[in-house]
Amino acid sequence: MGGELTTAPFAAALAELVATQAGRFRGHGGFVTLPAWADILDRHFPATDQ
Repeated sequence: MGGELTTAPFAAALAELVATQAGRFRGHGGFVTLPAWADILDRHFPATDQ
């Protein structure tokens, strides 16, 4: 795998987290909660049956 393919999920998860955090500060004045972090990570790194 090339570097771009292996880092794409990390970059996408980080971009979503940053966007979520920016919205929280503008609209709600708080930090991203642990359940929101878990939802973001689950979307980008789904569990596998191994």
